[in-house]
Amino acid sequence: MTQSSSQIGLGLEETVRLLLHEPEEQALTHVARLREILMKTVERDLSIRKTDLPSGEAVSPYVAALCLVAEKRTLAFLRGNYAAICHRIETICDRVVYVLDAGCGPLGALSLPLATQFSSDRVRFIATDIHEESIWQIQDTLKKCGLYRHFERFIITDLTSYKHHGKPLDLITSETMGAGLLGEPQAAITANLAPQLERGGIWTPERIVIRAYLATDGGLERYELGEVINMTAANPTEKVSVDFTLPILEENTHLFLGTRIIVYGNHIINEGESSITVPLKVPNGAISSSGNKLYLEYKPGCSKNDIVVLTQHQS
Repeated sequence: MTQSSSQIGLGLEETVRLLLHEPEEQALTHVARLREILMKTVERDLSIRKTDLPSGEAVSPYVAALCLVAEKRTLAFLRGNYAAICHRIETICDRVVYVLDAGCGPLGALSLPLATQFSSDRVRFIATDIHEESIWQIQDTLKKCGLYRHFERFIITDLTSYKHHGKPLDLITSETMGAGLLGEPQAAITANLAPQLERGGIWTPERIVIRAYLATDGGLERYELGEVINMTAANPTEKVSVDFTLPILEENTHLFLGTRIIVYGNHIINEGESSITVPLKVPNGAISSSGNKLYLEYKPGCSKNDIVVLTQHQS
């Protein structure tokens, strides 16, 4: 029996309410339920065709939908975005609060669920994606959930160059990244869109911190080197070029990049809690000599194979 849009919407609204407010362990089960509800609105196979940009890969609609499988990531972003919207509502009393989902994918995982928690005359969303199919699908899903009126606009665009006209942007959220800020255009999207925020507007994730460290085979010992990236809306990272003095070690080690994402406030994805924060083993990062200088260089969005690692003996 096919559910009506009102039935789907009510089930979705309650599921989102629970995942936002229950303790994390229980909340993660509601993220799984959210995934089931949204995936049931998809009636055709999603495209596996990605789009390659100079600043990284815009993943296919199919891969974007699979992001809902990452329950810890989804929970942190939904809770962080909910808190950010609530903060913005407290600040703005005389008009609608506008939220731009930058790279919404076919299901709008970071925005559509939150539309159930606010009235459409208080908060409205703007869905943007480079893939036309994703925009078609999110429109269809919104209609099936009875939430279409909560969305102001649907825009097919390259977010690394998009110039916004129209409603003020109070919150922009974008999760278009891989571990170490590699592979996808998060940094370029941040650099382009963050300056377009309304004064006092909020960007999520608030901060992305990437640290370099050495680890022995098996990861039994870890030696911190230092910070590689500390990216915010006010300080987007266009290129990494850092150097570290290596500790004197008696065993061979390998270079890793560890990622930590502060979505908003205390809503955080720590290293290893998601595929976008999994420790990244750097190719050509084997370190066999001690007491050397290590140079690390790469451009966010590039392949991990494009990371440049050099060591130089200190005299």
